[in-house]
Order: sequence, then C-alpha cells, then structure tokens
Amino acid sequence: MMKKLLTVLTIGLFAFQIGTAQTNLDFESWTGNSPDDWATLNQFALLGAPLTCIEETADPGEGSSSAKIQTGYWAGAAANFGAPSDTVGGIAIIGPGTPGMTTVGVPATFTASSISFLYKSAPGAGDTSACIVSFTHWDDSASAQVTDYIGYAAPPLGIWLEGNTVNTWTEATIPIIALSPTPGTPDTMMVIFVSSAGTYGIAGVPYVDGAGANGTALWIDSIAFSGVDSICIAPTAEIASAAVTNLDVSVVDGSSTGGFGSGTATYGWDFGDGNSATGQSNTHTYAAAGTYTITLTVTDSCGTDQDAETVTVADPPVSIFENSSLSISLYPNPASTSTTIETKGYKGTYDIQLFNMIGQTVLEANSIPAGKYNLERGNIKNGIYFIKIRTENEEIVQKVIFE
Repeated sequence: MMKKLLTVLTIGLFAFQIGTAQTNLDFESWTGNSPDDWATLNQFALLGAPLTCIEETADPGEGSSSAKIQTGYWAGAAANFGAPSDTVGGIAIIGPGTPGMTTVGVPATFTASSISFLYKSAPGAGDTSACIVSFTHWDDSASAQVTDYIGYAAPPLGIWLEGNTVNTWTEATIPIIALSPTPGTPDTMMVIFVSSAGTYGIAGVPYVDGAGANGTALWIDSIAFSGVDSICIAPTAEIASAAVTNLDVSVVDGSSTGGFGSGTATYGWDFGDGNSATGQSNTHTYAAAGTYTITLTVTDSCGTDQDAETVTVADPPVSIFENSSLSISLYPNPASTSTTIETKGYKGTYDIQLFNMIGQTVLEANSIPAGKYNLERGNIKNGIYFIKIRTENEEIVQKVIFE
C-alpha cells in the first residue's frame, strides 16, 4: 500500500484534500471567483457560504490581480456544519482542494529558509489574520505526520499574525526553522492564509459588521520561497493490479515517482518463474499451473523500491469429447479469442464445421492434420455454437461458447 503523505488540519466541515504540485503563487490565474490551485471556502457557496476569497484587480500587489481573503457571515454554519460560529474567516490553502476531507498539503519537493509575500490588512475589532507554514513527513512507527520545519514568526505561538491595519502593500518574511537538530526529510508542505485566525482556534475574535457583510480582510500576493534546497524523493513501488486468466497474468504499475530531480523511472518485473519484463504494464503466460510471486522494482535517480504480489494460475478448463473412440479435447471452453482442438491417438486428418443455434454454418476448415489446431474466432459474435468434427470413420458434435 502507498503511504499517505499528507498532514491533517481538522476544522469541522472546513477541510480539504490536497495532492498536486503548486502553481499560481502570484494569484494571476482564476476560475470564476476562486484562485486556481488554491482551496477556499468558496466551494461551499451552494450550501450558503459567503465568498471569502475574491480576486482583487483594483489595487494588486504585483501583476494584474491578488487574493482578498475576507471574513463573512454564514447563517447556520455553527448549527449545521460544525463551525465555531456563524462568523467564518476566509481561508486559502496551498493546492487545489476538495471539500469534506480532513487533509491538507502538497508534496514537498524542496525545503526553504524563509517564505515571503506581499500583504495588506484591514482587521475588525479584536480580530487577527494569520499565515501557517510547515514541512512534514509521514512516520510509520507513529502512524502520524511529523513536523520537520515550521514558519516561525514570533513567540509565543510562532505563527505569523497581523492584527493591525496595513493600507499599503507590505512585504512579510517568515523564517522557516527546523524543529530539531536532525529533522526528517519532508514529504508534505502546507501553507495556509486565514483572515480571522479565531475561526480556526488560533487567536483573536472573528469579526463582521452588524449587517454581516464586511469582515476582517487580508490581501495576499507574490508568494516566494528563499534558500531553497531540493528534496530527492525516492519512488514508492506499487502493483496496481495483477489479473489472472488461466495461465496468463496481466500486471499494471501504480507506483509513485517523479519527485524533484528524480529523473526518468524504470520498471522491472520478475514473474517468479525465471522470466522478467520491463515497462509499466505487461502480460505473461506461465508454462505450468501453480503459485508465483511477482515482484515490481522501480528505480530512478533518487532511489529504488519494490512491491510484490502472489498469484495463482491454473490450466484452462478442458472439454473432452465422450461417446467417441477418438481422444479429442477442446480448450478453453468458454473461449474469448480462440479455442484449441487437440487429438491424441489419431494420425489422420479431419474436417470441422462450426454452426450457430439456428443451424447456419459460420466457419469451416478441411483436411486438418492430427495434433493441435488453433481455431481462431475471427468476427464470430458472442454466443453458443456447435462444432462438428468429421473423420473418415465418425462424426462428433460438441458445444463451444465464445464470450
């Protein structure tokens, strides 16, 4: 199984699952009222939520647009959706989001010494905006996401907070520090901006005016990281499927590769019977029935990983013609693309005729030598048919199914 490389922030209904590389750090790309590659509460608009992240074009920090994150009033949010109150802070989470999940973050392909951004602030009475930054990794022994680096602004909380009015675009820089002398290698990065930190249990009291229309606002633009060090992420091998049909197996890769600097991955299959193959998908036919262990090895410039799966294959079912002095087998039956006619103890030739349920001949072949003969289905449709085998001395009829 692939590990879940995402960190968790539980905020009632307001949670998002993030899982792709991050772009649009300058908020220049928007779809409707939402910034591309960012998760916001706008996705709850059909449930009555206010638009709490808005494209700002009148006075952007840089370029042609920025993000205005604003606290709003959502009637019934506390009673119906588990929010702390009906006053909800606007939120923008790095990465494209899907409402209703409980995980946030994007795959970490680097660490950094600091994050900077341009901002303006218009807080309501007693309210505070915030920015949260962290780099984490999954710890198998603890079955939890462990924090390696955080954006540390000031004690006691360490989180960047702004409770003052800032009318002109101002640059904020948050140092990113290790939480221990020997931090782990991060696999997940999280960046969150909120207009009212109190909505999410951090600090301050969420504010909207009496009409419930205008609340605390935080404008954000031009996010950048400094002191960037790349992370080489080793692949995680996974056999997505191993489908067995008689002696045949079809395998498909489902591995996770492509971290920063990982290069092109290679895929090697060991089918457990001395045979191997390369590529992300393969088919293999075993010579004998039995149980085999298939091993997938994935390698790129960042490392190697393996996954294994056990399969059991069996000989195809055989139809044996009875009431005959001949020993004739027909397999597989039912068949998909072809069926094999095999004669034993007979040295002559024979003719075959295949006809459908209403007696129409759909295929004929003559003077077939004894031994194995592969009867190709061709354009014959799915259904039940009868095959007539004629030798010099007798005639045999057997049902065959194509599916």
